[in-house]
Amino acid sequence: MKTPKQTTAQNQPSKNAAGFFKASVETFGYLYNRWLDEMEYEDIKDYQLPLNPIAKKFGVTILKMNKKPFGCDFTADGKTHKITVSATRIQCRQIK
Repeated sequence: MKTPKQTTAQNQPSKNAAGFFKASVETFGYLYNRWLDEMEYEDIKDYQLPLNPIAKKFGVTILKMNKKPFGCDFTADGKTHKITVSATRIQCRQIK
């Protein structure tokens, strides 16, 4: 299984957002590869299920999963963030 090599966090996310990002990188890599193979057959909303326990640990609320680019929008400490995944990078940035 191929896991994206580079990870970046922009706009200095909060401690909880950064913790969620760091703890979920491996899971996002797995889910991204699975999505590439199964996108025609599986519901993107189901991809949130394995992320929920990680999110709960950091007090994060996942708002929605995204197809393009693959990832999710979530809130942590009153701010909204976006995680995006590609073949070479997993990135987290604050959007609101």
